[in-house]
Amino acid sequence: MELNKIQLQAIEISKKLRSVFGDRVSSTEIYDVVDEPNHHSFKIKFLAYNYFAVVLQYELDIIGCHIACGDGINISLIDGKHCLSDTEIDKYLLDVKKEIELRIPDKYLKDKGWI
Repeated sequence: MELNKIQLQAIEISKKLRSVFGDRVSSTEIYDVVDEPNHHSFKIKFLAYNYFAVVLQYELDIIGCHIACGDGINISLIDGKHCLSDTEIDKYLLDVKKEIELRIPDKYLKDKGWI
């Protein structure tokens, strides 16, 4: 099976996610992939720090990230800021990582050896 451009882009961003977060990310899942004329989107769900379910959403060259709380409730990780191109993705993911760490108790992060 040959992958299309949007599927390859999702895989590439998933790899960057793993390179930025390292062992702090698991259970990565790419889903809701849409590759139609004038509409390209996908979502990557992952478990961050074995603590939060996080969804990275790509739609029409805009990337946003939120914590999935269930029942359709989401907490945006970086308000008002979205990644607009692949050249910004590494910095954006580092900012997401910092925001997630702010929401996890320091004691938990220390116990796991992450700080």
